[in-house]
Amino acid sequence: TDDIIRAWDEFKPYLQTPSTPVKPIIYSDENAFPQSKMAFFGNPQGMQVYAGRLKEVNGKIGFVCLVNNIIKGSAGGSIQNAEYFLKMKGLV
Repeated sequence: TDDIIRAWDEFKPYLQTPSTPVKPIIYSDENAFPQSKMAFFGNPQGMQVYAGRLKEVNGKIGFVCLVNNIIKGSAGGSIQNAEYFLKMKGLV
């Protein structure tokens, strides 16, 4: 599990755009993390993924993951895709 936490902590986006968080995955080992109220946190708001309660049982790894499906999943994801496209084409 330490390797997974390290990978999440060290993960960097392929391209940095205005709607892409510098740290896209936030992990905490607190028992109550993540909570649904966090779906609107972050910078930019709602664009980060929160992970917690990572554990290994019988050789299988499980964790809780929280993402704002409206902001990151549809609206924000579409904006992020457009920003990536423009950046890849050298237009911004």
